[in-house]
Amino acid sequence: HPSALFLARGKRAALAAGLPSPIDSRGIPSALGGTVCVVGCFVTAKEVITKRNRQMSFLSFEDRFSVFEAVAFPDVYSRILPALDLGSAFLVTGTVEEEWGALQIRIHDVKCLFEPGRSAEKEPSFTQTR
Repeated sequence: HPSALFLARGKRAALAAGLPSPIDSRGIPSALGGTVCVVGCFVTAKEVITKRNRQMSFLSFEDRFSVFEAVAFPDVYSRILPALDLGSAFLVTGTVEEEWGALQIRIHDVKCLFEPGRSAEKEPSFTQTR
């Protein structure tokens, strides 16, 4: 799976930002209520408009084991949208929640691990955004 190519970059990005070491999607259920980092490839997103007329999004990512769901509320979504537009592989950081019987990651941040068209030899720069 393509996300496996970015595990090392994800680990370095998490370490540089002082975040937990990335887990794979199989570990999400046991992390309910905790903060996780997961390396995944962006699959799709559904943008919605809130009652206050702000954009948020429900997103799907996948790693080599499964698809995992995430949600980005307006403040976070407006901050991470440029990164989502740039890349295809990400370090997704957030809190694991259960909503309507399904697990999702409430996104705190995403870090782009790969930008199509960028040389594979050139490492992306990682800056912590908060």
